[in-house]
Amino acid sequence: MGTGSYEFDPINKLIKILSGSQNPLDALNIYSGSMDWADNLGSMVHDPPMGAIGKAPLGGGVYSDSIFILQNGWKLKFYDGNYQFIIKGTIITDDETARTVSPDSGSVEVIFQVSSQGTISTDLALASDVSWIKKIERGRWKIVNNQLLFYDEDGTTVIRTFNLFNKTGQPASENIYERVPV
Repeated sequence: MGTGSYEFDPINKLIKILSGSQNPLDALNIYSGSMDWADNLGSMVHDPPMGAIGKAPLGGGVYSDSIFILQNGWKLKFYDGNYQFIIKGTIITDDETARTVSPDSGSVEVIFQVSSQGTISTDLALASDVSWIKKIERGRWKIVNNQLLFYDEDGTTVIRTFNLFNKTGQPASENIYERVPV
């Protein structure tokens, strides 16, 4: 990931991304620079610009991404000019306000590219579930004896079968009370 050059303005609570910074820039790099600045003896009288959370276990060896938080009114400010700047990673504010302020001159489009094992894994599982639901909704349903059959969109391939029962637990094709996956 790209590295950055920063200037910290504690009076205006700005982390200035200087023109020597590589584009794209890693959010972790901004956080590390902020923590280095906050650890300096002269900076300790000011609020730390950022905090971080994340890498929480989601199960199955998957973890959430790191989330970097601009705290106590701190914002990112980019160098003057007209350009697009990409930050890889999640940066939010602790007060739900904008993360950036406009440069003194020009227009900067800041793009935050966010991905994580947890998000990608969850998105793939969700896409698979939605695809399956669409097949069930678009396909044919049929009760044969005491079974409910769900067909794929082609109308001939069975994709799910349920045994059907009445209130007393007896197999049924009418007055159905319960379905149980086969």
